[in-house]
Amino acid sequence: MKSTAFFIIFSVTKNLMLNKIQLYLTRFCSILFNTYPSLYKFIGYFFTMLSTFYCYFYSIAFYLHNQLKKNFPLIYCITLYIYSEYLAIVRGDLTKNIAVIISLYILFYLDKNNFLLYTVLLLSVLFKEYLLKQLWIQKDYPILYNFLVDILSLIITIVIFYFLDLICINTIKPLLLKIWNGLLNMSNFSKGNVEGGGELANKGKMPNPQKPSDPSVIKADEEKDKKYKRRVNKEFYEFKKANIEFNSVGEKMDIDTKISIKDMVDDYGQYLPDTDRKKLSTILSKKLPGFNLTKEDSVHQFWLNKRISNKAGWDNTKEIIDIFAKNSKIVQEKLGGKNSHKSSLFRKETEQFKNMWSAPNKLKESIIKRELEKARSFDKVLKEKNLSIKEIIDSSGN
Repeated sequence: MKSTAFFIIFSVTKNLMLNKIQLYLTRFCSILFNTYPSLYKFIGYFFTMLSTFYCYFYSIAFYLHNQLKKNFPLIYCITLYIYSEYLAIVRGDLTKNIAVIISLYILFYLDKNNFLLYTVLLLSVLFKEYLLKQLWIQKDYPILYNFLVDILSLIITIVIFYFLDLICINTIKPLLLKIWNGLLNMSNFSKGNVEGGGELANKGKMPNPQKPSDPSVIKADEEKDKKYKRRVNKEFYEFKKANIEFNSVGEKMDIDTKISIKDMVDDYGQYLPDTDRKKLSTILSKKLPGFNLTKEDSVHQFWLNKRISNKAGWDNTKEIIDIFAKNSKIVQEKLGGKNSHKSSLFRKETEQFKNMWSAPNKLKESIIKRELEKARSFDKVLKEKNLSIKEIIDSSGN
């Protein structure tokens, strides 16, 4: 009885508040539109254009949908199936098809981590199904019910995407590489090997003439080779991610605060003394050493080479920064004195120019230090079969 009374009071209060808010907004908009008729016209035009856009958009979308369904029914069915599977995954539902695919992958690549995550996935799915069937929980404890369903859906979604990513890395990608390698071999291009790089594939699978022909021994060697490749793929994935992070430093810089070397030279180079102007010209014409990597280099040496190439560019830029900093007073005097607007702009742009180059350099150096500490484990794995990081990079096509 109390709950019913509370529900009635809450419903009446909520409707009253909504009506009050709606009434206030209506009056406010009426006053605003009467005061500013051009605003009313602008909003009217905006919503008219928006509705027209949606009308054309949906018309084109439905036309393409019907053409695809009519002319390419097989592609349409495949696309519809993939889309339905994607929606199920995003909702945190484990469909039968995805469950079968993940189960086969677990049987093929059975290890402790995969088994534990697979167990978590199954328990989460069973618990979620149980909650959805128990209507009394939803009725008596709606907040707890929604919280548990959302958490379970999130766990299921994350684990499913994790397994699909592993399947893509460990199964689909190697299969495509093998197909590509077969096509290249048929065309007499022996360098396009299966696992990437002719020598890499041979070193990983070089048959030994003295190897026993016992099937159990052969099977054990194949399993050992698969485990080794998984270790290499795992280490290379982390290495590749760090290299992409290093190369992308500075790409997302704000355009408004970006002051290039050309901007500084064009705007303020003419105010420098002759000796520093010639020195600046020499620095700008200097050819910087590029990044080099040989077959003998280890992962540790790879990051040391990164440090060398990065330091050369930073040292060159730092010389330019020092030239403008040293001649700051001279440049400001020629721009009209310290208190002039041009001098203030010069000081501001000099500081932005310095920060623009020093911040990425510090970030890159921190990445190099971090990866130098992690390089030992990757080098240890590659050393087992006398592989080099250059062979791995060449074989991956990067």
